[in-house]
Amino acid sequence: MTGIDIDVCPDEGTVRLCFRGELDLVGAAEVRRAACEAERRAGPLLVADLRGLDFIDSSGLALLVELERGRRARGGRMAVLAAASGRIAKVLRCSGLDQVLDVRVSAS
Repeated sequence: MTGIDIDVCPDEGTVRLCFRGELDLVGAAEVRRAACEAERRAGPLLVADLRGLDFIDSSGLALLVELERGRRARGGRMAVLAAASGRIAKVLRCSGLDQVLDVRVSAS
């Protein structure tokens, strides 16, 4: 799969953005649009679910930081879900972003 698919799923005060595919420079604009839409519906917590990603590059990582900072500036929070054994969780650890973002790992 190339490119990115995004589902916006509201759930009791939380909006979850579920990503599938590749989060790179090309997909970043689409993610920004989806995040803006989600922002209108989000309660206190926005969740970026990365468990369906196959790939993330530095522009995708920078976008996650940008989204988190924007949420915080507006009084909200953002959490990032990643599969514990997946490549994306490893990239978040190696880049140190697991220390900056609220990263939550899951078994799948």
